Amino acid sequence: MLAVSIAACTAIENKQQKEKGQNAENTNNQIVNEKGQDERNISAWIVYWDTDILGELSRMEKHIGTLCYFAAYFKEDNSLFLPKEVGDTYNKVRQAYGDTRFKSYLTFVNDIRMNDGSSKLKNTELLYRLLGTKESRENHAEDIVSMVLKGGYDGIEIDYEAIRNDITLWKYFSEFAGELYRKASQKGLPVRIVLESNVPTEKVSFPRGPEYVMMCYNLFGYGTEPGPKADKSFLEEMIQKMKVFTNVNFAIATGGFDFGEDNVVTPITEEEAAFKREQYQAKIQRDEESKCAVFRYRDGKGKKHEVWYADKETIKYWSEVIGKEENYGISLWRLGGNITVNP
Repeated sequence: MLAVSIAACTAIENKQQKEKGQNAENTNNQIVNEKGQDERNISAWIVYWDTDILGELSRMEKHIGTLCYFAAYFKEDNSLFLPKEVGDTYNKVRQAYGDTRFKSYLTFVNDIRMNDGSSKLKNTELLYRLLGTKESRENHAEDIVSMVLKGGYDGIEIDYEAIRNDITLWKYFSEFAGELYRKASQKGLPVRIVLESNVPTEKVSFPRGPEYVMMCYNLFGYGTEPGPKADKSFLEEMIQKMKVFTNVNFAIATGGFDFGEDNVVTPITEEEAAFKREQYQAKIQRDEESKCAVFRYRDGKGKKHEVWYADKETIKYWSEVIGKEENYGISLWRLGGNITVNP
């Protein structure tokens, strides 16, 4: 799964933005400059399961203009649910920095908390229920706007994943994005739409208005051989893919993965990687294509492991690749567990 610059629309612009265009968005996005903007638009996610982030934020805050609070999801009856940790962290940041230092977005994901306490992640059946008809799309958009206004957030972020090549669902999603943008604009709320790298931009038209955030990670991870979350060629491919949009942002990820020889892949933060490297006295190498830090070790059972993760040098390199052609906004997944990373 950030930097956000969304349109400040006049009445004429609002009318224009109600018209759908082939993968194009409004670029009159100076409204965000009223809050926490750096020379380059940089956003960061804060997740509900890792809320001890104030120390890290204090180190990065001069570079960050937007914080995205992750995330609201759903109950089994399709109603929205916001973990207490999200609101608590939002209030904690406001107490530390005031109401105007950062733009704040509330992120919505297609996960379900079941009545028995289990979860269904990235659930597309849920999306069909929420987006499958004009009435359901309108109702869902209204529910989202209502929750964001009630919570006092500045904007809306939609991160609905695992749609893959389901073109029917993509078309429903596109209609929903337009409806949400219209309703949100009436309340002065900007909208961000997060897209996975496999989004079929050549087959689906997206509405004008929202900012579109491309996830530039998960190149390697669960179910793959050892490797980086992103590398130069992958980033360049994503930049070209997003040329069909005009209001775009690129998300890059901190941390990485510990790849075990038994095919067990474990996510790892920079902090955890540093501890493990010290524990096993492993030597770091630097991958040329991704600039990721890489080391290998054997665990207590003699199993081989290969760890790939992003540190300050990695994030700096990825940002430079993305910014080579244009000063695109950067979104950082995520705060928590970072030692050297400073966007």
